[in-house]
Order: sequence, then structure tokens, then C-alpha cells
Amino acid sequence: MTTTPITWANCQVTLGELQPWADNPRLSTKAQARRLLESWQRFGQVQTIAIGPGGQVYDGHQRLSALLTLHGKSYQVDARRSDRELTDEERRALVVTLHAGAVGAWDWDSLSGWEAGLLQEWGFDSDTLTNWQRDVTALGNLLASEEADSADAEPQIDRAAELQEIWQVKPGDVWRIGEHRLACGDCREPETWGRLLVGAKANGVFTSPPYAEQREEQYGGVPTAEYVEWWEAVQANIKANLAGDGSFFVNIKPHAEQAQRNLYVIDLVCSMVRRWAWLFVEEFCWLRTGIPQQVVNRFKNQFEPVYQFVNFDGFKFRPESVRHPSDSVPLALGPGAGDTNAARRQGKGGGAIQGNRIVQGLAYPGNVLDLRQNADALGHAAAFPVALPDFFIRAYSDVGDVWIDPFCGSGTTIVAAHNNKRIGMGIEQKPEYCAVVLERMATAFPGIEIERTADDGRR
Repeated sequence: MTTTPITWANCQVTLGELQPWADNPRLSTKAQARRLLESWQRFGQVQTIAIGPGGQVYDGHQRLSALLTLHGKSYQVDARRSDRELTDEERRALVVTLHAGAVGAWDWDSLSGWEAGLLQEWGFDSDTLTNWQRDVTALGNLLASEEADSADAEPQIDRAAELQEIWQVKPGDVWRIGEHRLACGDCREPETWGRLLVGAKANGVFTSPPYAEQREEQYGGVPTAEYVEWWEAVQANIKANLAGDGSFFVNIKPHAEQAQRNLYVIDLVCSMVRRWAWLFVEEFCWLRTGIPQQVVNRFKNQFEPVYQFVNFDGFKFRPESVRHPSDSVPLALGPGAGDTNAARRQGKGGGAIQGNRIVQGLAYPGNVLDLRQNADALGHAAAFPVALPDFFIRAYSDVGDVWIDPFCGSGTTIVAAHNNKRIGMGIEQKPEYCAVVLERMATAFPGIEIERTADDGRR
């Protein structure tokens, strides 16, 4: 955002010269217009219209509409003109700052493409945003307090560099976090896995690796044409360190190039099976409950796949641990539930008698996971919600099992492991992100012991 100050001057303009903001998020209703006209008849026009140098309307669309109704396009009106054109962000900040706490209605479709954090910064509070949800649209989900564990609700501030100054993580470090471990190193190198596991095996792996040609500053932006070869060492280390009953879950989504999706993820999945002999078990759809944005040539992507691979078909599967309440599953059956006589099971109108059914039982989930979009964890650029690895940890392992995230990032998989009484381990190449993990665990779980270990991972 520019720091150049804005000055405003009084002026007179002709209504027909003004240019309304096409993306104005304030709704102009007939009832509001009527009340405004009644006010003017009693008190006269008090508030002016804010415009840009070229006649762009920044604030006062309702006033403009009412004035046009009363006087037509040739009418001259007092206005406040800025000395320069406002940027898109400044224009948005201005309208929110002026109206966040005011009466009147907002156009959800216009607001939905705006950055939620800025809306809150400019004046919306989380309660207000939550009250303005449309159906289950999750603008409030990004800002309001969540019932999830505190480790998944860290503030969205970039503290990685600051935390690195505090924790002083070095490449090659292995840290003990309670019974969990974190290695600062490259997961493509077998030595890193050796320092972390010290001969143990992982019962599960969950990770979201750097996507091809994405977040170059944070991850280097691996070219799409090189991604499969880059991945070969990653999967080899996972295969070598995954127990026979373990599963490997990878969350990765191909990006779009102009009008089409890149195919490197499909190539990767095929290589996992055909080149490296993994068994491809399932493709889950992570339905990211978030805010739809303005579209250009495609609709907003609101899902990401999670692929499951195993070494052997004898992997652990605990579906009962992830059942959820459902009003379509019978919890108990009343009299006549086992009656096979069709006539007795029909009502007078031919409909089934419902008295033999009590609902709100537990249902098994499918492979579509409806989860909220996560806020950044202490400034990490690509954090996913704790609920995502939580589901797989519960469904595919037992208490005490070891779970590893080879692209640990902000440590979300370790948090999920801790919450489910599993042992979480992570590998993260960037020391500052390792510092984020340490701070996150220390903050979320006060009293947990954290210490740097010897280079071989032993205390």
C-alpha cells in the first residue's frame, strides 16, 4: 500500500460526469433510497460524495442514485475530490473504514473476493463478519475464533525471521519436542532421515510438498518439467522408512497455465505406481471451505486432492475412529423395525412408517473432506488446517504410532500427531520455519520440553 498522503478539496461537479464504481460492495436498496430522500426533504443534503480526479466515485453511491432520481444528470452537486487516483486497495480500505460499523447492507459477492485479513484490519470485527455469512460460506471461518485446538489459530503475522533469532536453529539440527522430533535438513538426503528416526520406522507419512513453479522465494520453485525427477529421491526415502502397515498421503494440486491445468501431478501419480512400484489406494478430495473470488477464465479452485500410497496392501485402516454424526443413519430402531410385511410397514397414504426409526447415528465418511481453509501459522506461506492430517492420522494408525512430514513447514502434522497421542516427526529445510514449529509447539502446549539433541538424533 502506498504511503503517499491523500488530500481532499471541495468542488462542484455535474452528476452526469461521475463514474460509479462497478465493484462497489455497498448495496443500494429502495428502502434506503426512500429514507435518504425523506431525510433530504427535512434536513437537506448533509453528506457529500467522494470522488477521484477523473470523476470516479469512491464513496456516496447511494447519494448519487438519489440525486439522479431527484434532479437528473445535469444537476450540479458539492463533492470532495482527491488530489490523486486511489489504488484498488486504498479504495477498498476507504469504503470499509467509512462503513464497517454503519447501517446498511453489503454485497457479499463483491466482498467475497477481498482479502479477509484486510477487511478485519480496516474495521470489520470477526463477529460482524460471521453474522454476514451467506449459508455456510466461510468468510467468518477465516476470521472468527475456531473450536479447533489453539495451535491451529496462531496469528497471521510474519514472525519466521524473528523466531529464528530466538531459537537459533542450524542446518543439521535435530530437536526434541516432548516425544516428537524435528530435523532441519533436506528430506531428499537419506542422512536427514537417519538423524531423525535413528533406525525406527514411520507408521504414516502426511505431507504437502512445494508445488511446481510455486512460491519461488520460499521453496525455489521447482520447474514442472523437472518435478518428477526431483521427487524421485523424496519418495525413495519415504519408501525406505515407511513401515509395512503404513500409508503415505500427499496433498498436491497442479497449477493452471493460462487456460489449462499443468499435467505434472498426473505424471507424478503415474510415476509413483509405474516407476517406483507404489500401490495407489485412494484419491481424497479436500474441499477447502473458503471464499470464492472474482473469476477471469475459470472458477476459483475450491478443492485439492490428497493421494494415498502404500508399500503393501496390509496397511492399517481404522474407519470407526472417523465416523461422524448423521441424521440419515439410524441410531436405534423401534417396534416393527424388523417386520418384513410390506403392508404393515406402510402408512395409510402408502408412505413408510417413520416411528420405527430414531436418527442421529454415526456415519462413515466418504473420500470428500469438507474442511476450512487455514490461516497462515505464524507467517508460514502454505499452512494447511490441523483437521486435514488429523483425519488421516486417526483413520490409518493407532495410538503411539509415528507420523512424519518430510516437508514440515509450520509443523501442522506434528500438532495433529500430538493431539491424537501419536509421535510426530518432521523434516524442514529452512531453519526459520523450524523455529516457527518450535514456537508453535511451545505456545500451543505450555510446559512441553524442547531441546536441541546431538547430531545423530540421540539425547
